[in-house]
Amino acid sequence: MSNRSQAQLVSPLSQSDQVSESLQEKQLVDKGSIVLSQHSRQPKLNPALSHYNLGLALAKKGKLEEAINAYQQAIKIDSKLAKAYHNLGEILSQKEQWQEAIEAYQKAIDIDPKVSWSHNSLGNALFKLEKFQAAVKAYQDAIELNPKCSWSYNSLGDTLLRLNQWKEAVEVYQKAIELNPDFPWSYYNLGEVLAQLGKWDEAVIAYRKALKLESDLPKIYEKLGDALQQQMRLYAEEAINLYHQAIQQNHDDVELYHKALEIQPNNAELYLQLCQLLVIKNELDEAIIFYNMGLQADSAKSEISEKFDLMELGNACVKKGKLKEAIFFYQESLNNHPDNDFISWQLQNAIAIQNREFTYSLEMVEYLRLVEPQPLTLNTSERPVISIIIPVYNQIVHTYNCLRSLAETLDGSLPFEVIVMDDHSKDNTQEVLRKVSGIKSVFNEQNLGFIGSCNRGASLAKGEYLFFLNNDTVVMPNCFQELLNTFKQIPNAGLVGAKFLYPNGKLQEAGGIIWQDGSAWNYGRLDHPNKPEYCYLREVDYCSGAGIMIPTKLWREIGGFDVRYKPAYYEDTDLAFEVRKAGYKVLYQPLAKIVHFEGISSGKDVTKGVKKYQVVNHQKFIEKWQDVLKLHRPNAVEPHLERERPVQKRLLMIDACMLTPDQDSGSVTAFNLIKIFQSLNYKVTFAPDNLLYVEKYTEDLQRLGVECLYCSYVTSIQSHLEAYGSEYDVVYLARLEFTEKHIDNVRKFAPQAKIIYDTVDLHYLREEREAKLKNSFELSEKAMKTKERELALMAKADCTLVVSMMEKQMLERENPDLQNIEFFNMPRDIYGAAKGFEDRKNILFIGGFQHPPNVDAVLYFVQDVFPLIKQQVNDIKIFVIGSKAPEEILNLSSEDVIITGHVPDISEYFNNCKLSVAPLRYG
Repeated sequence: MSNRSQAQLVSPLSQSDQVSESLQEKQLVDKGSIVLSQHSRQPKLNPALSHYNLGLALAKKGKLEEAINAYQQAIKIDSKLAKAYHNLGEILSQKEQWQEAIEAYQKAIDIDPKVSWSHNSLGNALFKLEKFQAAVKAYQDAIELNPKCSWSYNSLGDTLLRLNQWKEAVEVYQKAIELNPDFPWSYYNLGEVLAQLGKWDEAVIAYRKALKLESDLPKIYEKLGDALQQQMRLYAEEAINLYHQAIQQNHDDVELYHKALEIQPNNAELYLQLCQLLVIKNELDEAIIFYNMGLQADSAKSEISEKFDLMELGNACVKKGKLKEAIFFYQESLNNHPDNDFISWQLQNAIAIQNREFTYSLEMVEYLRLVEPQPLTLNTSERPVISIIIPVYNQIVHTYNCLRSLAETLDGSLPFEVIVMDDHSKDNTQEVLRKVSGIKSVFNEQNLGFIGSCNRGASLAKGEYLFFLNNDTVVMPNCFQELLNTFKQIPNAGLVGAKFLYPNGKLQEAGGIIWQDGSAWNYGRLDHPNKPEYCYLREVDYCSGAGIMIPTKLWREIGGFDVRYKPAYYEDTDLAFEVRKAGYKVLYQPLAKIVHFEGISSGKDVTKGVKKYQVVNHQKFIEKWQDVLKLHRPNAVEPHLERERPVQKRLLMIDACMLTPDQDSGSVTAFNLIKIFQSLNYKVTFAPDNLLYVEKYTEDLQRLGVECLYCSYVTSIQSHLEAYGSEYDVVYLARLEFTEKHIDNVRKFAPQAKIIYDTVDLHYLREEREAKLKNSFELSEKAMKTKERELALMAKADCTLVVSMMEKQMLERENPDLQNIEFFNMPRDIYGAAKGFEDRKNILFIGGFQHPPNVDAVLYFVQDVFPLIKQQVNDIKIFVIGSKAPEEILNLSSEDVIITGHVPDISEYFNNCKLSVAPLRYG
């Protein structure tokens, strides 16, 4: 409540002297002039009363000093004349001689204590001297004598107001209003008291009543406005509490947040909660807007960060592919926590993705995110196939996240054990490892170094294969399966290493090169890891020991890491050379991927700590392997050839598209041809004419050791031939259209290479048969032109492959000069029958429907032949298997004609069907 003048605080009770006069006194005042004359003419009347009446008359005329003298004369004559004292007090009050007035009122009360107005007037005088407690007593005495007088209640209320006795004042004003409902000051001051009590609803009502009765009350409009504002604030608080409860019940309702913020536009927490929700709903632009509004609403930025994980918002944006927004949230988070490496790595990753330098799928981002240690369980086995050995020294957060990746990557399908070799760590490594169940934690009583820890861990291993893994790594899904399958696929594989990636997605190592001087290259370092040259299985000089697999038997035969390199460095390179010396291959498997936080475990400065042994051990390595190193190229000479030094012959295969051997016969043939070429020691590079990367099928070839070319790293087959054509010994071209497209460039840019032209089938022969079947002159003309084209290509090629002796003989008759035609029987795996002939039934057709002759064949068989069979054998069905069936084939479907589409594994159909048909009318 603001300070107010006395006139504002107190209702106009200072005029109560007029009210306190008795009716007789009022009549005498009205006859004041008569009384004066009577007094002068009749001095023998009651002199005290005469002087009293004279005082009344003089006071009426404003002659206050003379009135005072008259009352004093009356009192002098009659010291018991109470009303003379009272009226004397009234005149003194008008002159603001409050102390003298108080004494006069008190004298009147002493003489006649039953007069309520003397008590009331005494209270007024005491109020003026701010003797509020005494005034309260005087007003209470007045009310006791005259409980129907609203003035006394108003005065008492004003006094209680000054004493901050708000609750008591409310009751007093309410009584005053009850006695006199038309007095505006009662409502006004009641509103003041209620405002002090925060009872804004009631205060608004009181102020409104006061305003209705009198519009000129002091600041009445402002006070009513203030009360309404406070009332609104109370309603707003109630509403916001209700909205908060509603949000708890329906936390994904955006409209609730907007309603709440309309009431509380400065609630930073609400803004940030809305921001989180909008991120989830993929409304990221709005999320950032409301995040910024939240920061503006609350300057305590650090407090906001404690409540809201901005890094999580960034992660959510990355998952949705919204990199710009993710970078924004990561940067905000890093601003609040500049020393947090986790946030920094996430920011780098997002920037790398945005710059198309990031190789991980967006789904992998959460998997790669480092988290603080918590209880963890690994599903290890007592009879492991793989023993994973992790040497650690401090850096427990990285160790934990390495173990977490193992828990998420490995399940019961691949039995494994994990041996963590703690090389006398000084941090809380042991404390955290105790919370990880399923692992074998071994603590070295003294620091053994990397080599010592690995060798000791290997001695404890029970698995068929050992896998050495740095603790500052995160293993990607399927890593172990790919490594293990490599040993099964390559019989003389002795050591297999993974592809190493930096946390920002750039390549760290795609196998290693050792030069003639013993120096090492991490091949592909800092390049894009998806380039074709980094993505196929190949022999290498060595693989980084941060993630390598070796058969346990071979490891023990070699004797483990050579201790001459203690404590670390060059031990992994030396091991690779020992593996080759023992007659085995060292292989790089790119489909096994590991993220490596390089430098965490040993630092990067080669002049300090364990890292200095990198220089020392270099010389030891040269001394041990100098005879082998003489066969290597000098440093940095032709690294693209040195990366695969064992390769002696190279073959480029160009076909229409990526091979899909589970969908078409042509792909099966080409796939098996690749294996044949590899068995003849050719390194095969495969180039689909469309240069498309088809995830599963491209990886199948890369897993086989085939380098696959694809955009956007290869712009065209011609550009590849221009750059590398001179390296190829053989170029294999398949199909008429694509051989025709590329054969001249092959001759131009790879003149030394032999060209093999695979017809797949004779196109012109197929077209001739189709023309005859359809009796079409136009098709016959087309077949003649195709024949000319095919014969021309055969003349350009060094060797032409056909699929039958009939085709070979036909071509030699057409052109006796063609001496390069070779019949090549399509290579196929032949599986024995699982059931006897009598135990099988039904008919099978298999073929891809992108090949038109197959469409014609099935239509012909089902419509013209199968009904004749049904007449003889009623209980029989035909299964039509093949991809890309057109609508006309799908329309054949019935109870007896089953159109299956593409079937990944057709063995069950071959095992159970009695007859396979190929009713080709042409082709």
